[in-house]
Amino acid sequence: MPPCLRQPRFLAFAFANAGTLGMVLTYVSLAPQVLMTEGGLSPIQLSFAFAFAFAFAFAFGANGFWIMFVSVFVNKTIRKAGRPFCLAMGFITMLLGALLLAGMMLLPASMQTHWALYVFPVAVSVACLAFTVGPATSYALEPYQQQAGVASALQGFIQMAGGAAGSLIIVALPMAEKLSLSLMMLLGAMLALIAWRCSRKMRGRVTALS
Repeated sequence: MPPCLRQPRFLAFAFANAGTLGMVLTYVSLAPQVLMTEGGLSPIQLSFAFAFAFAFAFAFGANGFWIMFVSVFVNKTIRKAGRPFCLAMGFITMLLGALLLAGMMLLPASMQTHWALYVFPVAVSVACLAFTVGPATSYALEPYQQQAGVASALQGFIQMAGGAAGSLIIVALPMAEKLSLSLMMLLGAMLALIAWRCSRKMRGRVTALS
């Protein structure tokens, strides 16, 4: 077994990335059902709704201007505040998105069906992707400079496989789509929190993320 897989800190950072990816995959899986069935959008209207989501929520593979903006902000912030701060912000944004989405389910039924009330919490949570992935990846790979290829491959595998598996399990649960997404966001927030706690015990400094 590769040494990195025996290190809880490596796994913590890798699974933090998996949590962020799992949230995006869960949103992508559930959005058509929520927006077309509950929101009553036609396929044409749905395309415009997704266009809005692309700009603010890194949805459906478009990368979006929102995630680009947050990434630039993170690249500047990491020089002054450091990687632990960015991981903490990742936890906060993911948790805030989960609370917003859950809170919106308490609104009157006539208001809950508006598609923007589903997309906006995702826009908040998806900022976690920019705050978490770069710092977590650098922390995960930093101790394994002599085995960078193996460590990078394993980190990527955990991120992709873990995110996909987590999303699949959440989507398969017998619960409402919005509640499923909120649960995935909470899981992602918990993993980001664990990564942040691990980062506080590690030394090293990064001044920029490429």
